[in-house]
Amino acid sequence: MLIAQITDIHLTPNGVFAQGKANTEQQFAQVLAAIKQLKPQPDVLLFTGDIADNKQPVAYEKFRKMIAGIGIPYYLIPGNHDDRTMLRAAFPDHPGMSARPGQDFIQYAIDEDFPVRLIGLDTHRPDNDKGDLSAEKLAWLEEALSEQPDKPTLIFMHHPPFLTGIDEMDYYNLAGTEAFADVLSRHKQVVRIICGHVHRSIQTVFAGVLTSIAPACAFTQALGLGPDGAQGFILEAPKYELHLWNDRDNFISHTVNLEYNSGAFAYPTHDAGFISKQ
Repeated sequence: MLIAQITDIHLTPNGVFAQGKANTEQQFAQVLAAIKQLKPQPDVLLFTGDIADNKQPVAYEKFRKMIAGIGIPYYLIPGNHDDRTMLRAAFPDHPGMSARPGQDFIQYAIDEDFPVRLIGLDTHRPDNDKGDLSAEKLAWLEEALSEQPDKPTLIFMHHPPFLTGIDEMDYYNLAGTEAFADVLSRHKQVVRIICGHVHRSIQTVFAGVLTSIAPACAFTQALGLGPDGAQGFILEAPKYELHLWNDRDNFISHTVNLEYNSGAFAYPTHDAGFISKQ
């Protein structure tokens, strides 16, 4: 099984560049063109959040037009720049879009004829760019994992469940990680967690599970470790990741970089809470 992961596309209205500098439509088009040339083709595309740059319906319309004809099943979950209501309007037939009483989040399991089960988790908070895995979201996950305890499972989500050492992005971290780790401790079939949000390729082990952040399609976060590290973003060629499930029941992952760079640039806007730390 071959999975292509694309994250942090940040599509904008026509003529608008993300962060004032990044032509994200062009970046996404380059990734789609590269994926179309792959042999073999991926079995599935996973989009780990931030399809839109600023919660605008036109971004989702643009995504639908650009992805049309790709010929590969795709699944998505919201990021902090997305809007659940707009996602539901744009993708009414997509798994997980039907709101349930008391459960506004978009979470679902893909139980197709794949060797690996796919579970999408929603870390979006409507009021904040930080992430959240609430008790309700984790109760849903516990139930979903209990349904197929023996099938290898990959979880895809936007915010990573660990701190990266990049203070500028760790400020927008994920709440609920201890309870998430507790759930994982009871379900050993989870073999991989893949995320977005940080705009860099980063890997660690979380709760005994190899967990990775894919680099962004749109632009790259500067590698600023600690309070005195570099801040801002770098204009680079778009990137995506390929995750190959091999005959040894293990994922082998490859970062695909489509080349060039410029920056770092300061973000035009920033959460006042982070700024106050400086």
